Amino acid sequence: MLSLIFSVVLPFVALPSQWINSISGHSLAIGSFPININPFTLMTSNTTVTSTQLAHYLNPWMFLLMALTIIYILGLFYKSVILIGKVNKILTKIKKNVKRQEGAYWLVDMDMELPAFSFFNYIFINKNYKKLTNEDILRIKNHEIIHAKQWHTLDILFVELISVIFWFNPLVLYTKSKLQEIHEFIAD
Repeated sequence: MLSLIFSVVLPFVALPSQWINSISGHSLAIGSFPININPFTLMTSNTTVTSTQLAHYLNPWMFLLMALTIIYILGLFYKSVILIGKVNKILTKIKKNVKRQEGAYWLVDMDMELPAFSFFNYIFINKNYKKLTNEDILRIKNHEIIHAKQWHTLDILFVELISVIFWFNPLVLYTKSKLQEIHEFIAD
């Protein structure tokens, strides 16, 4: 979780000037990239640039920037709709299915053939799922109670929110799957 938080926050942290000066002598900082993607640095003070030439430099970059921005916003919208739909589906299951309270937790009896899962203090169990015995149901219920006690739902929702914002980054999906795996190890 901390690595996700750091990956979002660290790009906005300004380095102290003495660190920048000490890094500037490092071999990684010496030299320049062969491709200059900043259209404004294509012009020097020694050259005169007409408006037609400036438009020639700016249009492809502005078009690319606008196209990438539109693609990002569409992906953000798409992933947001999917996340809202998933949460709405769970809330609908809470409302429509029979619930009974056991201590601080609500057991939701599902009529659908889904494996057990938890959402905050709601534990969803289908007693007819794969013809489970009472001992199996108790073991599953205790497993899901551990998820609920340790607030694993918040972790998953945080990672889902990060995956909405950074929908284009495959490492977020990898992080999400590993976090879910760790949650299962903890609960087991």
